[in-house]
Order: sequence, then structure tokens, then C-alpha cells
Amino acid sequence: MQEVITTDIDTALASIDDAKAAGLDEFNAIFFKKTWHLIKHDIYDVVLEFFDQAYIHKPVNCITITLIPKLDNALYAKGYRPIAWFIPGRQIVDNILLATELIRGYNRSHMSPRCVIKVDTKKAYDLVQWVFLESMLKELGFPERCLSDMSKNPDLNYHPKCERISLTHLMFADDLLMFARADHSSIEKIVAAFHKFSRASGLEASNEKSCIYFSGVHQDVATQLAEVAIDENNTG
Repeated sequence: MQEVITTDIDTALASIDDAKAAGLDEFNAIFFKKTWHLIKHDIYDVVLEFFDQAYIHKPVNCITITLIPKLDNALYAKGYRPIAWFIPGRQIVDNILLATELIRGYNRSHMSPRCVIKVDTKKAYDLVQWVFLESMLKELGFPERCLSDMSKNPDLNYHPKCERISLTHLMFADDLLMFARADHSSIEKIVAAFHKFSRASGLEASNEKSCIYFSGVHQDVATQLAEVAIDENNTG
């Protein structure tokens, strides 16, 4: 990962909308911008400590789950749509940082072939049973059991940035990111692995919201590989 310096933190703060609140204390970005000359060195210390020592203060790593009603007078959990969630056993920021690093540079030329498949699960909290969520995600480690089996498949080629850490996927609530080398066999296997998870959990992909990103391949090859993913999805 590229070293983080203080100017990166300055740039990150400048990119945040003034009305956005960074945390549960509800101090919005304009507060930090107006007082930056007074507080920036403390912020630098906290952020750089995280990247240097992989340590984050617990109050920073908290989240609020907001339930958005999907119908009038909702009485049960299935009547709401959560817009934030956490992954058991993993820090909330881990997946965000990993995903950011893995997709960096996709618009550059002369990249080795790679792809990211973003799967948006359709009506996730309507289709899946809470018993499944508790027992499978907690005790059996889904979707890891289905998707991690891909690493044992000799026909699957890792995303160039993922082989060293044997990473095939990241999950964010009802969004799933799957990573592989941009070739026919790997895409076929990674989509088939998702269908294994789908059959076990009842979660289905929303084709309208799902997409695939390529780098390091010509447009005609990318089109052909996208068709492989679509064909495998339709037959899965």
C-alpha cells in the first residue's frame, strides 16, 4: 500500500462536503475545516498511527444503523432497509481500505488483466431468513465457505493484487465484491461460486444494479468476458 502522508489527509478533508458529519459526534466537515489550523496535528497523529501500526481507537470504529422504511407503518424488520452493517470478526474500515486499494489505477493503461464483479443482492433482507443470518454468518462463516473454496480451484487466477493474501471477495451488507484475473476461466468460476452461495442462502443478484469492471484488457475482450459472466449468471 502506498505510504500515507499528511497532504493525503488534507486532501481527504477538503473533498468532504461541508455538511457531512464524519462521526457520531455530529461535528460536520466545516467544523474541521474552520479549526484545522488548531486540530490538524492531532488528526495527523491518529490517522498515521492507524496506517503505521494497524491500530484504530474504538470510538472511531463505530457505526449507526439507520433503518429506512420501505412501506408505510412498517412493524417488522423486513419492512425496513438498513443502510449500514458490519462484518462479524472484521473491523468496519478493513473492507473499505482494501477495496480502495484494489481498484486503484483501473483507468491506467498497461495494467495486467484484472476485474472486479460487484454483485448487488436483490432485496437482501426480504429474501434471507434471520435464522440463516445468525447461524451461517456467525457459526459457518458465510459467504467465506462458498467463495473461499475458489482459492483451491486451479482454474481460478487471482486478481494481481490479491494472490499474496489469497483474497477473492469482500462483502458490504448487501453488496459483494469479487476479484479475479480478467480471463474466461476465472470469471466463470467466480460467478459459479456466487451461485453456490446464492443457493445456500436464498440471496439473489440484482442484475440491474450489479456490474463488472475491467482493467488491462481491450474493449472487445472486456465485452466477451462480460458476456461470460452474464451467461454463467443466467445458467447458474
